[in-house]
Amino acid sequence: MDFDKISKGLYLEISNELEVIQGGNSSVIKAKLKDNALIAVKIYKGEPSRVQRMLSREQSAISYLIENNFHNIPEILEVRKDLGLIVYKWIEGEPPIPNTKCMEAIIEMCLALNNINKKDGFENAVDAAFSIQDIEFQILERINLLRGEHTYQFAKTLCLSLEEKLQKYKSIFSKNHKLFPHTMSISDLGTHNMLYAEDSFSFIDFEFFGCDSVDKMVGDFLLHPHNKFKQNEIVKFKESISNKLGWQSENLNFTLPILSLKWAAIAFKRELKELEISYSEESIKVFLYTSKGMKYLEYFEYLISGEPVDSVSTFNQFTAKI
Repeated sequence: MDFDKISKGLYLEISNELEVIQGGNSSVIKAKLKDNALIAVKIYKGEPSRVQRMLSREQSAISYLIENNFHNIPEILEVRKDLGLIVYKWIEGEPPIPNTKCMEAIIEMCLALNNINKKDGFENAVDAAFSIQDIEFQILERINLLRGEHTYQFAKTLCLSLEEKLQKYKSIFSKNHKLFPHTMSISDLGTHNMLYAEDSFSFIDFEFFGCDSVDKMVGDFLLHPHNKFKQNEIVKFKESISNKLGWQSENLNFTLPILSLKWAAIAFKRELKELEISYSEESIKVFLYTSKGMKYLEYFEYLISGEPVDSVSTFNQFTAKI
């Protein structure tokens, strides 16, 4: 990132850069304006079409939420589609500890989003899923992308493994369940996209926001590797969503396994790039033992083994036991 080039391109007058924070889908520059106000310059990563999609979605999501009286979200100061960035007012805080107060804030946000979904619609979330078949198509699409990006044999083997496990899932759960009810979803819900300061929680990163099934929202939350809540907090989360949104927690029996395959494909995309740099028999052995993608495949096998889901409710609880 060329900070001088970026700062000269903005309408806001920046005095100096203070910090660069790297994320999976974007980089954030903490900077100071000439009037000493702090800002966050969020620069989106990826191909130009992907950058524009994320930027536009986040801009429209934040505008929509502000119209619906949400205040614990970022404030936009300048949008520059030509530069692939949005400038926000800086929010003080750190990612919160996954405790009771944090879980209460997450539940409150989910309920508030569901309330606006009932009175006023918004476009579907990026990668929204309203049926099991939607998730299957998304997995197959990711497998095809992996095949196109990586030509060496080990990558092909992983793609075959994903396909075999997907077929195994379909042989067990033959019905194409429709996923209902629907809700407004952050689509990347968790402590990694929250900030805590002065007894207050803020939610950030809305580039995948939109209408989605409650099943997918809950499943993604349980599968995200950054959500390290204790079992009692996870129980509270599921009970609250079930009671307030009319969702059936039993659905996890057939949604969580197939979503774990999608998360395996997501993890493999990032991890195979790193493996390709130092491709060797030794690096493959390390990959087999340490890869999150492999752990998601193991979790899939656990979920379809007949063991009660509630004994290991999240991906993190599973990895802590193996």
